[in-house]
Amino acid sequence: MATAGVRELCALASARHALHTLRAATAHENTASQRVLVKAGFVRTGPAGPADVGGRSGSRYQLDLLTTPSATGG
Repeated sequence: MATAGVRELCALASARHALHTLRAATAHENTASQRVLVKAGFVRTGPAGPADVGGRSGSRYQLDLLTTPSATGG
């Protein structure tokens, strides 16, 4: 259910707001969120610092909406 929600958010970001890229960050211990992002098409792009993840270390993710079928309705 969470993955479907993220995919819908991505589609809205592209269609209604003309965004081209989405970025997210998760704490290292938040494996559930990491799985959701990867299932939705996000790619890990590097480390995220404490300022990005509520005081914890983590990872950054990015999704290119122009090339992602799930974000454009395909």
